[in-house]
Amino acid sequence: FRQRVALAQALVHDPEVLVLDEPTEGLDPNQIIHIRELIQSLKSQHTIILSSHILSEVENMCESIVIINKGKIVTEGTYSELVSRFSGNSIYHLKVANRHEELLSKLEKISAITQAKWKNEFSSIEFMLSEKDGERVLDDIARTVIDGGHGLRELAQQTKSLEDIFIQITH
Repeated sequence: FRQRVALAQALVHDPEVLVLDEPTEGLDPNQIIHIRELIQSLKSQHTIILSSHILSEVENMCESIVIINKGKIVTEGTYSELVSRFSGNSIYHLKVANRHEELLSKLEKISAITQAKWKNEFSSIEFMLSEKDGERVLDDIARTVIDGGHGLRELAQQTKSLEDIFIQITH
């Protein structure tokens, strides 16, 4: 209730700029959803500055992100801009039904694939694509899996979270 009262007190005077520091701290999941919805509804009438160490919260709620480390701005942009700026080579996860080792050998022969490895804990193969060949080879990979009878279950690109980006640029 303290968080809700503090937010109500901040809104009473209808300020142009609303500064929210950890607005969902200590709330249960249902309350977090309500506060997020409230903040989203307020953004058309107010400039909202959200300060939070909960980076998934920032990722989900903010249109523009500024990362500060040791009192200095180290980067800023939209989430999409930050992901594209700090992602480097694309990492993919490939889940298949059977004959993982055989498929891994086939994938290692595709020149665009680098660092292919079996991730047993996730029951998937993880690999990177070189930037120059990039995504044009994904169809070839899917065809290799299907034609080889490996049972394609999932082929997905892993995107960096804001937490991954934060750690990358502050260490």
